[in-house]
Amino acid sequence: MLGFSMMALAFVSIGLIPRLTTFVVPFLSLFGLSCFYSEFGPNTTTFVLAAELYPTPNAHYRSRYFCGSC
Repeated sequence: MLGFSMMALAFVSIGLIPRLTTFVVPFLSLFGLSCFYSEFGPNTTTFVLAAELYPTPNAHYRSRYFCGSC
């Protein structure tokens, strides 16, 4: 949940502070944090949960392709 909440916080702060997009360093730092925390949230649920929920190789690979396409 840390990745999802930090990504949401970063994108909400970019959306709520309209002048933030005119300054390069604060905008890039918030956007960089959102990209960094995407590895803890959505990327984990796409690849790690597929391996844990479907232990057989055939079902594991099918679920990984399905999650990656969504």
